[in-house]
Amino acid sequence: MPNHEFNLKPSKQYIFIICIVFLLSLAIIISLPIGGVVKLSGFFLTLMYGAYLLWNNVLLRGRQSVTVLRVDRESRWQVSIAKKILDAELLGDSTVTGVVSVLRFRIENQRWPISCVIFRDSLPPDRYRQLVVQLKTQS
Repeated sequence: MPNHEFNLKPSKQYIFIICIVFLLSLAIIISLPIGGVVKLSGFFLTLMYGAYLLWNNVLLRGRQSVTVLRVDRESRWQVSIAKKILDAELLGDSTVTGVVSVLRFRIENQRWPISCVIFRDSLPPDRYRQLVVQLKTQS
């Protein structure tokens, strides 16, 4: 039985950062001294990629988006991806701060590890603090 369960929700800070980055990218494309068709193509492709990234990663709707983290008393992790609960190993290259955490997990039978970006406002303040303490006690 899990000791801690962390239900993630989309972060307003992450949405703001991604939107600013893509708006600035679109502004740069518009200001480039290139032909109209190339500029329009670049603008459209960047806009589509931004929408894809926002939908899949930031709003947690993608196939590889982590929506729930669980850790038990023995520090074994479980992640919920696409409504499936999978056992995971927290990798040592994860980064934990008081504002944002980037957690990397190795899932059995998957070649590449998955990454999970958790901003402070993805969880209630007490829950984020518990997550940070849990992660720091494991390192």
